Formats: sequence, C-alpha cells, structure tokens
Amino acid sequence: MTEPASAAWRITYPPEDFAALKTDERFWQLVALARLVNALRFAQSSLPGQDDDSPRGVRQRLNSFFHTAALLKEGIPLAQRLGKNFRHLPAFKERFLPILQDQSVEILLSKHLKPLRNEAVSHFLESELGPRLSNDDFDELTFVWGMGKTQGQTYYQLADMLAMRAFTGTTISREDFLARARELMQQTTDLAIKYQSAADRLIGEALLEMDWKMERGEG
Repeated sequence: MTEPASAAWRITYPPEDFAALKTDERFWQLVALARLVNALRFAQSSLPGQDDDSPRGVRQRLNSFFHTAALLKEGIPLAQRLGKNFRHLPAFKERFLPILQDQSVEILLSKHLKPLRNEAVSHFLESELGPRLSNDDFDELTFVWGMGKTQGQTYYQLADMLAMRAFTGTTISREDFLARARELMQQTTDLAIKYQSAADRLIGEALLEMDWKMERGEG
C-alpha cells in the first residue's frame, strides 16, 4: 500500500546519548545550517502570486528577495566552514564545493549581496542609501504607493529602489539598472536553489553518519 503523502516522520537521537552530542562541533554546524535553511524558506514563503502586482505584492516579492540575498551572504561563509568536518561527504564534494569554487559566486557575494545586506537588510544606513539617489535611475520619484486605506497595501517604493541600487551597484542609465537587476536577481535565485538542495543533502548524509534514526508515525 502506498504511504499517504501527509504521513509524518521525524529524525531523532536517543536522549541518553545527548550529553556527548551537545559538545560535538559537527552537530553545532548542522544546527547552524538548518537554521539558515529555515530562514531561507521563511523568506520564500512570503512570496505572493506572480500575478499580484498590487503594492503589497510588489513589496512582498522584493523583500522576500532582499532577505534571501542577505541570508546567502551569511550562508556562503558557513558552507566554507562546513569543509572542516564534512568535506568527506558526497554532498559537500558534489554540491557545496562547486558553489564555493565558482568565481561568479564570489563576485556576487562581495559586490552585490554584501552591500545589500549591510546597507538595507541587516542595517538601515542613511549615509549609504541616500547618496545612491540618481536621476538616471527613475522616471519619477514615488515615495509611497498604496491602495485604499489599509497598511497592508501601503508600499514605500523609493526605499526599496534604493535597496536594489545597493544590490546592483553603479549603473549608467535606468535601462542598465533594470537589466542588471534582472540578471543579478536570477543569479541569486539560482544560487539559493542550489544552496538549499546542497544543505538538505548534506544534513541527511551527516545525520545518517552520526546515527540519527528516522521514525514514522502520526503527528
């Protein structure tokens, strides 16, 4: 009989053996990696439908991306540190290592993800964002855009455009800005997909190696 798709399962560890596990650096790294993946999936879960072009939809779509980008800025150094304990695992060699050896990822990290994270996601720096205003990038300056009287449909558009400016870096025209934003957003989205796939596989392999067990059951 085929098992229902909603059947619950857990991966657990014997409580009596936890004393040794809690001081294991491998376990600490897995917890950090799992926390990062949870945060990435939370950011992605806030995405609206692709046909939602309301102020709320645009705001949610861009900010989901901004948080994903900032998390990847933290995730790449974590992946590098994973090599200390997990470089022997197939998941590290086949999934994480290609990411870490990709020069385009390093460029994306240092020139685009880092400024976005530092100026407009983890911090909100007026001294950095303000000077990014450029007449070449905007047909008109819209500070706030809304529908009706609800806060949920209020969107501070200009602020997010400056955050995107931190992400793209200097551009020579509005067209250049939009083209670079689309290209870099696609690169970042592709990286997020690869990263989460690599993390899931490495966590599974590591837990198996460390004698965690799968349990199936209700709830």
